Amino acid sequence: MRVGEVCLVALLVAVISIVPVSGDNKELTPPQHPPRHEIKVPESTPPLNESELTHIILSQSWLFKNDQNKDPNLIRVSFPTSWLENPPKAVENKSVAFLRVPKELLKSLDTSDDPKTITVTLPIDEFEFYSDISEIEKLDHKNRNENFLRSPSTTSTKSYSNSNQERIFYACEPFSGNPTHVVTGLIGYIDPYSYSNNGQDFTTYHEREVYLDHEGDLLELISAFYPDGVVKVWVSYFDGPNSDNLVSVDVTGTLQAVKYYLTIDDGIYRAYLKDTSSGEWYSGSYDDSDDPGTRITWLVGSTEIYYNSISKSFRTVTYPITTDYIDDKGSMVRPDTAFTYWDRTPNEPYVYVDGWFDAEGKLITKHISANTQP
Repeated sequence: MRVGEVCLVALLVAVISIVPVSGDNKELTPPQHPPRHEIKVPESTPPLNESELTHIILSQSWLFKNDQNKDPNLIRVSFPTSWLENPPKAVENKSVAFLRVPKELLKSLDTSDDPKTITVTLPIDEFEFYSDISEIEKLDHKNRNENFLRSPSTTSTKSYSNSNQERIFYACEPFSGNPTHVVTGLIGYIDPYSYSNNGQDFTTYHEREVYLDHEGDLLELISAFYPDGVVKVWVSYFDGPNSDNLVSVDVTGTLQAVKYYLTIDDGIYRAYLKDTSSGEWYSGSYDDSDDPGTRITWLVGSTEIYYNSISKSFRTVTYPITTDYIDDKGSMVRPDTAFTYWDRTPNEPYVYVDGWFDAEGKLITKHISANTQP
């Protein structure tokens, strides 16, 4: 493990993986990343319309009384499916909780067997709490899609001759025929913390690689830094030889954290991103029902850099990328209950990754790509 300032070089990838301990796991081989077809900047995804989001206002007393989860950081609640389109009217002069999330996300997380009822478990910070309904009425949650403008990147498709990578692995019974854990969803944050560049031509990816139990299938949560100053947080999928972008948020110049939800359900892979600055939601999905992955087997933290030659200083940091909760057989639990540290690749120049479980059981990774001494 490197101490202090880390010098990162060529395309390097640092990777950390986590897998649940089961049997002779040490005989397992960490996953290999499929080859990249090209380096390109994904187009930004338009935000969801307000009509695609819930606007459910609940009294705080009702919400906490009906909370079925013992974790103080989670709320598990059941309510009529009809509330997605026709939410209840809140009582004035009482403290309220406001839930504004994609309707399809709630349907993806629903564990109820009754089609007339939705039962979901959400982080408590997904609810906004107010002393009175009048405070919500003052908020500007209008649809901003009509004003959706992005400055186009000057980087479209690039070809580089060199690359470096570091990876750190965490495993979850990747080859168990009768798994104890069936992980089908992730919740967390991606924070592209800083970017400085004195003219170096490079592209770097800071990632949480999410491998599924079908060979060649994975999803990637990516904090991407491009040579023209563009920074994007996006989700991609690999389905054997096929790969593409699912959803992308442009954070150029602002570098705000982005919240993510990943769900796997009957061969449909869904990704939801929330801009923590604007409150905008974005989503994308991929239908792999012909030969789908059914559960998550490896989580890998990686740092990759692509370049032709390095001669100028630069430094990019994504810290943290977190996985706060996993969906394990319909229960939201901390990732350390199902995954364990597995292994890491050797140190490489220009790239760095480290990972750990914090005191609450969240998986945290730190990613740096840098050349500080050109």
